[in-house]
Amino acid sequence: MRKLIQFFIDRPIWGNASIVIIIMFGLFTLFNTNRSFFPEEDPKRIIVSVTYPGASPSEMEEGITIKIEQAIRGFNGIDEIRSSSQENFAQITVIAEDDADMEQLFNDIDNAVNSISSFPAGTEPPTVTMPKAFGIASIVAFVGVSSKDKDANIAELVDVSNDVETALLNSESITEIEKTGFPEKEIVISAREQDLIRYNVTLNEIALAIRTKNIDITTGIVRGSMEEMNIRSNNRSTDPEDIEDIVLRTSPTGEIIHIGDVADAEITYSEQSQTSFFNGNPSTTFQVKKTPEQDISDITEELHEFKKKFEEENPDYEFNIFFEFNGMLDDRIDLLTRNGIMGLVLVLLFLGLFLNLKLSAWVAFGIPFSFLGMFIFGSMYGITINMISLFGMILVVGILVDDGVVIAENIYTHFERGKKAKAAALDGTMEVLKPVFTSVLTTIVAFSILFFVEGMELIKEMSFVVIACLAFSLFEAFIILPGHLGHDDVLSENKKATFSYLKGLIFLIAGFAIIFLGTRLFPGEFSVSGFLFPFVLIITGAIVFLVGFTKSPMESVIRGGADKGIKFVRDRWFAEAVKHVVGIRFKAYYLSFFIPFAFVISALVLFGSGVINFTFFPDIQPDRFTIEAAYTPGDSDTKTKAFQERATQILLEENQRIKEETGDNLLSYYISTIGVSESIGQFGNHTGMINVFFDGENSKTPVDTLINRINRRLRQTPEGRLTRSLYVGGERRFGKPINLGITSSNESNLLSARDEIKDALSEMDGVINVKDDMPPGKNEVEIKLRPEASIYGFSEGEVLTQIRQSFFGDEAQRVIVGKDEVKLWVRFKKQDRNSLLDLTRMKIRNLQGTEVELQAIADFEMSRAPETLRRLDGQRIITMDAETTDPDLVARINASLNDDVLPEIYNKYPSIKTVPLGQAKRQGKIADSMKVAGLIGVVIMFIIITLHFNSLSNAFLIMLVIPAGLGGAIIGHGLVGISVSLFSFFGIIALIGVLVNDSIVFLDRYNDLLVEGKDVRTAAIEAAKSRFRPILLTSLTTVAGLLPIMSETSMQAQFLIPVAVSIAFGVLFGTIFILVFYPAAILFWNAGRIGYRNLIHGQWNIIPASVEPIIRNTKRQQGLSREPEFYTDNASAGSATPNNQIEENEDPI
Repeated sequence: MRKLIQFFIDRPIWGNASIVIIIMFGLFTLFNTNRSFFPEEDPKRIIVSVTYPGASPSEMEEGITIKIEQAIRGFNGIDEIRSSSQENFAQITVIAEDDADMEQLFNDIDNAVNSISSFPAGTEPPTVTMPKAFGIASIVAFVGVSSKDKDANIAELVDVSNDVETALLNSESITEIEKTGFPEKEIVISAREQDLIRYNVTLNEIALAIRTKNIDITTGIVRGSMEEMNIRSNNRSTDPEDIEDIVLRTSPTGEIIHIGDVADAEITYSEQSQTSFFNGNPSTTFQVKKTPEQDISDITEELHEFKKKFEEENPDYEFNIFFEFNGMLDDRIDLLTRNGIMGLVLVLLFLGLFLNLKLSAWVAFGIPFSFLGMFIFGSMYGITINMISLFGMILVVGILVDDGVVIAENIYTHFERGKKAKAAALDGTMEVLKPVFTSVLTTIVAFSILFFVEGMELIKEMSFVVIACLAFSLFEAFIILPGHLGHDDVLSENKKATFSYLKGLIFLIAGFAIIFLGTRLFPGEFSVSGFLFPFVLIITGAIVFLVGFTKSPMESVIRGGADKGIKFVRDRWFAEAVKHVVGIRFKAYYLSFFIPFAFVISALVLFGSGVINFTFFPDIQPDRFTIEAAYTPGDSDTKTKAFQERATQILLEENQRIKEETGDNLLSYYISTIGVSESIGQFGNHTGMINVFFDGENSKTPVDTLINRINRRLRQTPEGRLTRSLYVGGERRFGKPINLGITSSNESNLLSARDEIKDALSEMDGVINVKDDMPPGKNEVEIKLRPEASIYGFSEGEVLTQIRQSFFGDEAQRVIVGKDEVKLWVRFKKQDRNSLLDLTRMKIRNLQGTEVELQAIADFEMSRAPETLRRLDGQRIITMDAETTDPDLVARINASLNDDVLPEIYNKYPSIKTVPLGQAKRQGKIADSMKVAGLIGVVIMFIIITLHFNSLSNAFLIMLVIPAGLGGAIIGHGLVGISVSLFSFFGIIALIGVLVNDSIVFLDRYNDLLVEGKDVRTAAIEAAKSRFRPILLTSLTTVAGLLPIMSETSMQAQFLIPVAVSIAFGVLFGTIFILVFYPAAILFWNAGRIGYRNLIHGQWNIIPASVEPIIRNTKRQQGLSREPEFYTDNASAGSATPNNQIEENEDPI
């Protein structure tokens, strides 16, 4: 390694060539790396969907869901089977194991499902899909089309929206769109019951006439000798008038009966269609998605261009981009750029003060260089520029220059001792090569733990970014950095200034102005051309600033003062403090050693007692929130519309109040939808939802203020009190805070347990929005035939078929209208089927043509069945969830639920089993996997440190810094006023790397001093003095890189603040421990080694240095005895001084 470093120092052009290659390929991969909101992840799921028009949830479950579950159960690679059965529709989701062969599993499931032949008649063919992407990572934007007229024609809006969908899909970038809020078009033949009776016509006749007469068909080919001709009948029409003209029959008298004589045909929309409104105007909504190969910024740019073009061509409509994730990604990039530049400036400032500006510039160069190198590796790994990878880059900025700082400071120290620049670069690098490599390697191992944490798979990309950056930083620190520092013009101090003060000041101001201008010119959206010019400006400004500072007398004056200041602090205050800590007249280190432990215990007591709060997942402000209501299933949309009108009124009033009180306008826009409630999880006309989008970035008022005000007022209104479920809140990024599933083979016990758990949760302080996913469904009329039915010759199947045709409808055909596949239904006119009386008086006809009222042959019973039936691995499951008024209450409430409520449920209902869901499930997976991965990681780190020092006891000594840093991180959260969370742990991992780095460098210097012949006390104190500047610099640069993040108030920074607090305060307190108390720990450890010899081996009057591992290993290498050395005078250790050993009370400095 020495020869390699020497080669690059002697031939700096090789280093420059390496820089050019890395920058060239790094920029190329950077500009060709796709962008997405979150990392692309393999969905590992297969979805089976089946539609059975007119079926109840129980029919769907019994006739379809259970059969599919039984068919696919037992296939290799299945981890979990979830299913939901609701009216008309069933969905079975198969979640695969991580190592499953997805192609094989998909083929197995597809074959098994399509081989089922016992589905009920009328069931549509099942569809089996394997999504390429899943969840938020695949979503690009929510967009929609809205009319500017509140009374707009819905049919025209739908036609315009369909044209928009086609145009978007025909663009170069957009390949996948999901439609919501679209009313489902259908053709309905509404039969009049009285006319059916008059003409003796049945619904089945009408449907049959349509199927046989409204057709297009090719019947053959006339193959002549000269030409061939197709034989066709082209009689299919979608025009309601043409359908009404279809002949049903001709009477014996010659009278022709048309469909129009007994029914009305019209193109309309499904009675169960959703309706959507944007700011009160009719609208439709699209969800634009992407594949893993696509770039989110390209699709977003396409949407904005389409918006401009569409609104120019369609003045009566608007193309609305409700929310696009690329904007949040741009905000995160802006945060990284802004804080990265600030961090670089602060790093340069601190390094420039204590070393010199040119040297510090080369150290700071390691940050962008490592990022570019990381992108080269990342292209092979498959990373994208997303929220998580940017999170990793922001996290690593503070620790990326630590190895460079240690090497540069050591090179500078050797240069100060009088060595030539090249010799200083070589010797300085080689002296700290092993400890720097070991410290970076331990940090890499610490972050490798995150590759094996279940439940946070997205974090793997963050871990890769950190590890790749650290690995490349080693190459830069060991190869590139010494080659550029090994020049007299970089390290030299005694050179005459070529600029005057005034000229230097002009250059400084000009450089700063150019840098500031460059930062202002960065475009809002990422592009190569847009970023290149401001980037060149910033580099130019930095060079101008550097030239003005280094060529004027300002550098020597400022640096001279800073150098004198740090030496004064080190040699006077710091050295005296260390002497007193280790003891001058007595062995004070016996007491000093325990001071950091007392600090750590105090921090843990504050943490355990709740003074410093803990929440596993931090509460992050949502991007939007919803106002939702669900009335009794079966209720018409009249109540839902009234609720939305009142909720909209309250929303606008409360936003205006906040605007008048604070000046903040939170509300951006809102979308009202009837027919679905996202968080409540119900569908139908009895449900409604308002999606509220707000400006959280530019408002100081938290959105919780608006949410709480709306929630409080809405629950006091008549519309709110009449709801069965009412919800006002935002999406939880890490799952629902309180979420529990219960399963049982006993349905009665399941329902009773659900009610008792919900009651218990409702009584807990701080718990709101308690609900479950099995609410009662619509009222059902259960029909039971009486014996009289058989007298008239009616079978049960015949009666039920006629009822289904009349009230639900008979699907006669599917035709294409415009671009839509439209179902053609035959059923009773709406006014003939809108009451129970219509059902009871309905005429049932037998094969002989006899008509009897239904009430004469059947009895009716009323009941209510669930709206949705859910199953987990073949067993019924009910899911309950709730939210809290304070995120810090989540842990306490979950503990109370598990310790107090559930044991009583188990005792009362032995068949009940619980399934943790939401945050609890994720927390359990993370905690369980982290225990194993964390233990293995710590062991590997311990082995690396042991191998480095060739000593097990020294590895334990290094690990002593970790508790002090942990205590500092906890105290830091308390001082800042935030809760310790999972993201704090990510910061602690980075913190461990920094502290282990500093302690290894410290202990390595201590060992070198022992080898040079110093006694343990002198070596410990001199090691503290020698490492004061590099440890202080690494700590200052780390904290400096994080200060901009800690001061951020934007929503994007809320993820990062716990990380920054953990690192910054952990480094602060950890640095104090290493510099001030680590010498005491070393001496205490040495005393322990001597005590072991005293007690176990009976060896006394041992020279302290002789039991240190470095001395014993050195002796072994020299072929000498490893046994400890003894004082020649047996009186005491302090009364005799062999070789250069000084007495305990002698001042070694």
